[in-house]
Amino acid sequence: MNLLSIAIGLIVLTASPTFSQQKIDTFSLSDQKNVSHKIEFPASQNRVIIVGDMDSVEQARQWGDQLKKTLGKQVEYTAIAALGPIPDWQRGFLKGMIKSDRPKLLDWENKVSQKWGYTPKQCLVLLVGKNGEILNRSEGAYTKEKFASWLPATSNASL
Repeated sequence: MNLLSIAIGLIVLTASPTFSQQKIDTFSLSDQKNVSHKIEFPASQNRVIIVGDMDSVEQARQWGDQLKKTLGKQVEYTAIAALGPIPDWQRGFLKGMIKSDRPKLLDWENKVSQKWGYTPKQCLVLLVGKNGEILNRSEGAYTKEKFASWLPATSNASL
């Protein structure tokens, strides 16, 4: 019986997503123009990180629009494209499809965003404190109810 409970515990630990991570470490990714960006913690400002893929680009845009209306320049914004396993020969074409003046960091293989519990086809939105602590998170499409849960977190985040 004791062995069964250990086995169940191991299954739960390996099957559960890694979104239990409470802190984000410094990371580096290149953008669509091949410029490397190093995101470091501790930082001078809180940061909103929005991760999306081709299926969740509209979700990411809605979250970004609403957060910018509410928080403005009180936080830094980082947009990450979770691109998954794209063959090397298609990467240049894909980078060329990203039409934005702002840097979109490219997470090939989703190695960085998976650490935070990113799920394909679902936008991941994180409010990260100056010390790298995840203060708030949402997944999926923007809704007024989900956004309402962000307002207390942003007011308590010493923006």
